Amino acid sequence: MISMVRGCLTIFTVSILLSQLPAQQPNPPRFFGGFAGRTPAGGMNKMMLLRNSAIQEEIALTAEQKEQLIDWNESFQEKLQAKTKDIPREDFRKRMEIFTELSKEGDKELSKLLKPEQLKRLEQIAVQAQGNFALQNPEIQEKLGITEEQKEKFKEITAESGKAMRELFGGGRPDPEKFQEIREKMQAMQKKVGEQMQEVLTSEQKAKWKELIGEPFDTSKLFQGRPPRQPRPNNNN
Repeated sequence: MISMVRGCLTIFTVSILLSQLPAQQPNPPRFFGGFAGRTPAGGMNKMMLLRNSAIQEEIALTAEQKEQLIDWNESFQEKLQAKTKDIPREDFRKRMEIFTELSKEGDKELSKLLKPEQLKRLEQIAVQAQGNFALQNPEIQEKLGITEEQKEKFKEITAESGKAMRELFGGGRPDPEKFQEIREKMQAMQKKVGEQMQEVLTSEQKAKWKELIGEPFDTSKLFQGRPPRQPRPNNNN
């Protein structure tokens, strides 16, 4: 089910759907390759987002920075494989915990890799990629000054949307012939949920939210995958 909708829906919609699935899934979605942007806490792994060619172009990543990113990615993959080699693939939650821990360590290195303006833009795109689902991210909530009452309202909204999505799919694989219809209904549902969550915010919080997301970025480009690995330049020539 998830594999059918991942390529054409925003992260916000998929994130809500994932959050409402049972704890044990027979075929949990893969987060260790390709796009792999979301963490269990609702945040976006910025180092993984940097692997996307559209983002590299958006923040004007230099050739030297791309080289450094390759080095970081190789190191990350080695650490990830070493820490997860003895953990069964079925233990999705444990593997995600390790992935999140390593991701946080990697994100701290961004200040060394990126210029301040590049980092700021990347953080804006990371929030846009989550959509209004970012309002449930603890870090975003702290920046906006979200109250406990508002947090409860967000939970109620997403719980209702999750229930509606399960009903939409009927607990099974959607009929391919009805896929377009289901997609349109989910997009309409996403828009409605976004509007409901924005209504929870105060005027001051909405102003801060606009600062957090910055200029619009076409988040559909995030589903186009990371660029193919480029060979290292031959400096001996």
